[in-house]
Amino acid sequence: MLQLTLLDLGNLDMDRRVIMPASGPGGRIRIPVPGYLIRAGDPAAGGATVLIDTGMPRAVLSGAEDLGPWMRPVDTDGAYVVDRLAELGLHPDDVSHVVATHFHFDHAGALDAFPGATVVAQRAAVEAARAGNPRERAIVGNPALRWQLVEGDVELLPGVRLLDTTGHTPGHQSLLVTTADGPFLLAIDAIYNRAQLAADDWGAYADRDAARASARKVQDLAARTGATLIYGHDAEQWATLRHAPERYG
Repeated sequence: MLQLTLLDLGNLDMDRRVIMPASGPGGRIRIPVPGYLIRAGDPAAGGATVLIDTGMPRAVLSGAEDLGPWMRPVDTDGAYVVDRLAELGLHPDDVSHVVATHFHFDHAGALDAFPGATVVAQRAAVEAARAGNPRERAIVGNPALRWQLVEGDVELLPGVRLLDTTGHTPGHQSLLVTTADGPFLLAIDAIYNRAQLAADDWGAYADRDAARASARKVQDLAARTGATLIYGHDAEQWATLRHAPERYG
């Protein structure tokens, strides 16, 4: 069976309007930046070690790169994904696949640390990033990366299903992961947090209608499968879950 490990890749202190524009001025929130690690079988026998998102780049975590007044990284000690993996006895070369859910800096900012892995992404997400801002263009334009482009809902390996949840960005993807402790639906940024659902605030998303549809999709699938739905940046929920070195499965 699969093992699912939740990685703490720092936090962001930000103006609430970054993720919920309708909330109005004056409020700041602190959100977690999650990563996930899936281990499927013995790597020596051909098993897969899959990293889902890489978190922020080292330059942002160290403060060498300023994000401006809207947000700043906090709780950054040991939060670089390579350091988190080292705590589990893993080197970037041990990662067989990186699932890039999309190409924002807090999800794909350290993708360049995994040149030996196969990067799995929705084709639409890569195409959008190639036409995106300079940071996104640099991430997907790295010639050292090896790509596996998919379209739509796809089984990556037994027990790991990629879900097309476009809306936050074109080609955004979520994942359904089945472990011995039950299934987990990793919404990623298809749903930031429960407050966003309550407010029905999709103003920070590239396509609001598609975002609402994708949020319904993951909620409906979680209900049908009995999966634990893990939101993308929900500090209250994140605090209740098992984090590395503990795991599910």
